[in-house]
Amino acid sequence: MGNAQSGETDDIVGREARAMDLYDYAAEKSAIARSDIGNMAHKSALSDLRHQTYELFPTGAHMMLGPLEASLLGILVGVSGASRVLEIGTFTGYSAMSMLEALPRDSGYIKSIDKDPRCHALATENLSRHPQGHKVELVLGDAMEILDKLPNDDPYDVVFIDADKKMYLEYYETILANNLVKVGGLIIVDNVLFRGMVAEVTEKEDDEACNDAAAPLSSSSPSSPTSSSSTREEKTHKRHMKIAKALHEFNGAVAADERTESVLLPIRDGLTITRRRI
Repeated sequence: MGNAQSGETDDIVGREARAMDLYDYAAEKSAIARSDIGNMAHKSALSDLRHQTYELFPTGAHMMLGPLEASLLGILVGVSGASRVLEIGTFTGYSAMSMLEALPRDSGYIKSIDKDPRCHALATENLSRHPQGHKVELVLGDAMEILDKLPNDDPYDVVFIDADKKMYLEYYETILANNLVKVGGLIIVDNVLFRGMVAEVTEKEDDEACNDAAAPLSSSSPSSPTSSSSTREEKTHKRHMKIAKALHEFNGAVAADERTESVLLPIRDGLTITRRRI
């Protein structure tokens, strides 16, 4: 039994390693994702910002888009003909900068919202050095409060969401209810698979349903203090599972929404592309 489990673990690790190899291969063969092809000033600014983010946020840099996702984001902005973009979640400005090159040369505008002063300052500094950085308006504050105050008579062409994961559904509903994205416009959402943990939510729901059906009527004996105490890892896992559950609910709501049509792509941490139909 031990050998079987070991073999299964090795197989999983092997698949994950191969997936990363394929991801790197895809980035290497995507011209827009490469730093040695195209607008070198733009690519250099992106590369510098990426390295700076890893230096200043060593434990949080994973929140930044990968080069392949950033490239896809830029292409989506370009092929949709977008000139007005709303971003919820600036972080250090990498995603906003990734979209700049896809905007019309002599126009285009990105409004990017973030509540973290440190991220806001870093994004401001980096975008000020980009040739097209003046096209980005960085707004510091709570996203929901700002969304509620935005005018609805000139909706955005593209909305990109990469902020508080537990608020995704509220962001999404507010964007549609307040007419902040035009009919035919895109809502693009990052991290919708959340480390693959959304699948654990489904499995847990199935297990709980089975356990509830099979549970005896008598109450179980109380657990000992030792068994009920949570380790740091357990607390982190519980926190992550709450986020995964919120994202699972968001994914289900978007898939069932007749106002939009969407596709969820298993790229890196999951990316949903939604087009407003009505």
